[in-house]
This record gives sequence, structure tokens and C-alpha cells, in this order.
Amino acid sequence: MSRADKPALTAWQRRARTELRNCATANPGNLQIVGEHGVGDDGSYRATIRLPTGELPAEANGLAVNAHEDVVVGIHPTPLVPPMTVVTHNRFAGHSHVLQGDRLCVYLDQSREWNPTLGMTGFLEQLWQFFCDAVAGRFDPAVALFHPVGGVVHQTAGTSTVVIRGPFPDITKPFTRAQLRQRSDHRLDLRWDVAPEAGMALAAVVVMPVALHYGAGTTLPQLLMAIAGAGHPEPSAVLRFFAATACRNPQGSPLYFVLAVPNKAGGHHHLVVGRLPSEVADELRKLVSLSTIDPSRIPPETAIEWCSVSDERPEITTRRDTDRPVNGFRGRKVHIWGCGGLGSWIAEFIARAGAAHIVVCDPGSVLGGLLVRQNYTEDDIGMKKAQALAARLRAISDTLVVDAVTALLPHTEGNSFLPDCDVLIDATVSVALGALLDGAARDQVGARPLMTQVATDSRTGTLGILTIAPPDHVAGPATIDREIGQVVLAGGGLERFHPLWEEPSPGDEIIPARGCSTPTFHGSAADLASVAGSLVSLLGPHLSAPTPGTHLIAASHAGGGPAHVFLNSAHGGPEQVP
Repeated sequence: MSRADKPALTAWQRRARTELRNCATANPGNLQIVGEHGVGDDGSYRATIRLPTGELPAEANGLAVNAHEDVVVGIHPTPLVPPMTVVTHNRFAGHSHVLQGDRLCVYLDQSREWNPTLGMTGFLEQLWQFFCDAVAGRFDPAVALFHPVGGVVHQTAGTSTVVIRGPFPDITKPFTRAQLRQRSDHRLDLRWDVAPEAGMALAAVVVMPVALHYGAGTTLPQLLMAIAGAGHPEPSAVLRFFAATACRNPQGSPLYFVLAVPNKAGGHHHLVVGRLPSEVADELRKLVSLSTIDPSRIPPETAIEWCSVSDERPEITTRRDTDRPVNGFRGRKVHIWGCGGLGSWIAEFIARAGAAHIVVCDPGSVLGGLLVRQNYTEDDIGMKKAQALAARLRAISDTLVVDAVTALLPHTEGNSFLPDCDVLIDATVSVALGALLDGAARDQVGARPLMTQVATDSRTGTLGILTIAPPDHVAGPATIDREIGQVVLAGGGLERFHPLWEEPSPGDEIIPARGCSTPTFHGSAADLASVAGSLVSLLGPHLSAPTPGTHLIAASHAGGGPAHVFLNSAHGGPEQVP
């Protein structure tokens, strides 16, 4: 390529080059530019800089450095991507936050740490801090997610995502097998038990003895060399295992394989999943009869398609809602009576919180006008609300049991209509049902579930009320609600919540259709979901520490006044608790 044909520097690269040179001129004892290499094929401008690292305070587990370290800096054409940093040796291979043996992970979270307005001065400070932390041994390999496989994501665009939930078995041999079930066009579920099952494909599992510091490669020959270089069986043995596994799957199907790689920080194996295309798998099937498969028969360009992995094994993952109030619902059985504006959203939030069993009850059907605020879709129109909502909840979690009752309340055995559950949420706004719950609370003290009622206001749908009646409390939700209402309406300071007990004023309600249409409350999906989310979070802690009383909440866009108060009914009468 002639000089005229070489890519020109972008404005950002020119600025970065100038700043880099200025920093070297101003700090000759701390920074030297030992080479400028122009723009590479990837469009990055490269320069080699030298840093004086020999005097950095070192720890035994830290990165071992020389008196000076040379780093190749690659400046991307746009400021959206931080400079790439590479060393030209393999002395750092295997150290935390060193990718594939030579790339320094200077920005652990570039979306938060890389600020292009700080220019190359900010970058050089970050690079120097990397060496300070690495030499001092301050990097924790346990938080370097992809550290066992070179610190990089192994993923090919267009491949399916493999979901792994079962714990990795205790395996000492180098080879084993797993099963894959095609869940959808874009998802596969992996299971470790290998009992034959219709519709399941077998995957080869290679259990590595040590980490793959340089990654697993992008071609089959590279993978075989990486496995052998880590002290595993020779490439011919791996190929025979792959061929034998491919033969257990139909002709014309790909071969999936799993690499189980130990983590330097200890703990559980890191898992990556690859796929050999069907034509490659078919060639392996032809070779299965050979006692030895010569690796040289594999074309060097034989590509591996790396799958995205959703590794959800409980031993390595922490739920994102851990230590949040909704944790109270985890593993619980919940009844939700009324699947309308509040009930439909409450059901989804409880399902996502990890409930084990949800029963939804509602005799109504989904109509098009409800979609503006209830948790349904166009495809649900004409279905019973309970059945449509149950289908949505089942789609949220494979482990959740959901029952749909297309009646106001479920049929129960014996004299009581109360179900066997941990908590009952009445979202029907039914006076008659409230009276029944009050009677059950009085007659079954200590032998019933936690009972609650929820509602919103007619004028805006931005206020919420949650009434709690614990199993050992003699009063039911409706009684507690009446007592609280008298206190709120008689006292000062809580005027914004008066509409929850007052009769609707003219205009507070809406007539959704001309003719004989039942008036209903104003409110959007955003209003109702906001209120429902707050009520679910407030209810969660009551499952382990139930206290009788009422929570009153207002959405942040509801206007001035208190956003949340709890009125306790445990001491003979309602009492506001800060």
C-alpha cells in the first residue's frame, strides 16, 4: 500500500496523537514514545509507549514487571471506544485482567470509567493505575468473569443462547456428555443427566484441568491445540470423542460441545459452549470407525461457532433482586383475586420475585379497551383474564406453578372458602368479598393465610392502599380498612389520601363506552404499574413479619404530600408509624 493509500487519521486520532506526544514531552522521565506505527487494517492508530514500572510497590501475588514495560496503544477512530493496550510478550499470561495473554484490561467497566473528554491524559492515568493495582496484587480474579478462558467472551453472532441451570456434576474424567433441548429458534436448554430422551441432542463435554489463558480459539485446530497445551489428551483423542458424540445425533445435525474450565480463584468451573456446523459434524461421523483420527485431516479454517451462554447455576449466580423487599415472596404460594388494573401487574411482579405457586382468580374477559392499563396484549382479547394472565406468568419462569380460576374465588374443600396459601391478595374491590374475608378472619384466627386488600383512587390511579390482616389478627382487611379510613378522614396531614375512602366526585370516574357501561377509575398502565410495584415491595416484608395495618402510597408524579405512610392497627386502634 502506498503512502497515499493509507487510511487518514480521524480528528479524534489526531487529537489523541498530539496529546500523547505532549504528555511525553512534558514528562520525559515517566513516559516515552518508542515507536509510532500509523493506522492498521482495523483503522486504529498505534504507538508504543514505555513506562517506568520497576519501582512500583510489589506483592507476592502481584504482576511481575521489569524496570520498564512497553505497551502498544491502539487509538480507535472514534472517541466512543477507549484505547486498546497490548504487550508484545506472554509474561503476563494468566494474570487477572490480562486478556488472551497480552491485552491489558485497563477499563474494567468502560461504560463508567472511559471518559473521552479527559483525553489521553485520563487514559495514561488509568493505564498507570492498572499497573499499580496489578503489581500490588489488588485485582481479584474471582470478579474476572471470563478469566478462565482468556478473559474474553466466546460468542459468534447468530448462534443460539444456551441456558444452563443445573449444578455442574462432580466429574474427574476428562470427557463426559450432556443433553441439549431445543427450546426455540434462539434458545437451547442444557441438562447434565444423559439418560436418552426423545428430542434431545447429545453434547460433548470436555473437562479441562487448568485455565485456557489464551482462550479457546476460533477454529477447531486452534481449540485442539489449546486443549492439548493445557495438559489434556492429545488432539486425536478429542477428535475421536467428538466423532463418537456426533454419531449419537442425527446425520446433518451440528455437534455442540461444552468446555468446563477451572477458575484460578477457585470455586466452580466456567462453562463455554461451542458448535461445529453440521457439515463438519458429518465429516467426523465418517471418521468414527478409525482407531486414530489424524488432526491433520481437519482443514485449518474449520471454524467454531461459539454460543452465547446464560449460565444461571445457583452456585455461581446471585439474583439481581437479592436483599430487596420482594424477597419475601420467594418460594411462597400466593393467591391473587382480581386480575384487573392492579391485580394483573401485581401478579407479574410477584412471579418475577420468585414465588413458587400463584393462583389467579377472575371471572372477566379481556377486552380491547383494557389494554391501555392492564397487563394484557392484543392476542389476549377474548380470553378469560385469569387464563391469559396465567399464560404470561408461566412464560416468565419455568419453575413457577400457575393455576387459573375463571371465577371470583376458587373452590375450596371443607367449610372455609379460604385457600391453603401463604398470602391472599384481594384486588377485586368487591364489598361482598371483603365481608366474607372479614368473617373468615374472625372465625379462623391463627389458622388462615395472611390476608390483604389493595386498591387505587378513582380520579388518577396514582394513589395506592394496602391493608394487612395477619393470620393471628381478629380483624379482617375490610374492618381494618374502615378503622383506618375514619382516622385518616378525621385527622390532618393525610388529605391527599381522602379519595381512597370518599365517594367519587363528579368527573372522578370515567364511562369507557356509551350506553350501559360501568363507571371505572382514571389511570394509565404507567400509573397502575407504578402503584402495583410499590404495593408489592411494601407487602414483601410482611410475609415474614406480618403487622396489621394499612400502607398508603402515592406515585412520585401524583403531586405534593407524603409519598408513603403506614398506619398500625396492632395496639387497639390505628396509629401512624413513621
